[in-house]
Amino acid sequence: MYRALALVCLLFAVAADAQVLQCAQDLNGDGEMDGPGEHALCTNYAGGALCPIGRAACTRDSETGTDVCPLNASRPCVDDGTGQGISYCSVNDCVARSGATPDIIDPPSTTPEDAGPRDAQGNCLGSFQIFPGKALRCRPGGTQTLNRNCCKNRDGVMRDSMGSVAEMAMGLKTLSAAARVATAAATGGIAAANQVLATAFDPTSLALTVAVMLVTELLADQCDERDIEAALLNSSKYCVDLGTYCAERWPLVGCVQRARAYCCYNSMLARIIQEQARVQIPSMGGFGTPDAPNCRGFTPEEFQSIDFSKVDMSEYYLELRTKAQQLIEGEVRGRALDSLNP
Repeated sequence: MYRALALVCLLFAVAADAQVLQCAQDLNGDGEMDGPGEHALCTNYAGGALCPIGRAACTRDSETGTDVCPLNASRPCVDDGTGQGISYCSVNDCVARSGATPDIIDPPSTTPEDAGPRDAQGNCLGSFQIFPGKALRCRPGGTQTLNRNCCKNRDGVMRDSMGSVAEMAMGLKTLSAAARVATAAATGGIAAANQVLATAFDPTSLALTVAVMLVTELLADQCDERDIEAALLNSSKYCVDLGTYCAERWPLVGCVQRARAYCCYNSMLARIIQEQARVQIPSMGGFGTPDAPNCRGFTPEEFQSIDFSKVDMSEYYLELRTKAQQLIEGEVRGRALDSLNP
């Protein structure tokens, strides 16, 4: 616990220093500033902050003895502080994100619907869904993440071969709790993070160690709870990639932060069936759009209508190569039943 406490203290200091100057430029001419290399953190020189995009060395005017920006004479030259009389300029301004008035699009993540209300005997009183998913998003480099890629592959930590749905669900809860620690540290400080640590994990298990490792990497990368969960589950092949949408747009500038949306499930098996069986059920409406995902599960009637002979499970067979095909087919039905009893 002391190790976790010290780590949260360190990483909270990193997160608290997030109000830095940033800049952007449309390099590919598509009217947006959300591509690789189109946004950056400004470099601090002795003479002030300077955008590294569109930077050039200033030239000395022989008549006036002043430095002039060769890109645009009206742009200021910033001394680099080396004492060599070298200065630089850039065609792009440095701005603090807190000083902008952005248009932010951030659809909330949806959680899988459970089996609905139950009576005292455990009988279902409402509708239930089979293989429900969760809408998540992660953000590649941009203004919100200080140009760090929160969608990078993290060498999937979850595998269907790890065990039962219940065991995998515990792993997912651990990842989610680790994400909450990161969010609490960044938004509520050390005390809030420690409160999550104290209540989310069993100190006799390895869950706390796993959480500390995840918090170390992901908080340092300025990633939030949804970034963390989406990146880990997608790298574990549990998610359907829905594409990207603009998460933040600056007036007169354009899109400065994109986000990638996913429908994520509790196993590779669930994702494969969702991906391939939905095309057999047009009434489900596909997976929606990146900024409005449709990750719902199958109704019992929809699940019964699926023609599994048209569902290619070769990817799943490779994942569970040690299991006989008949066991895998039985597991499909078994996990469907498990999903009805969360």
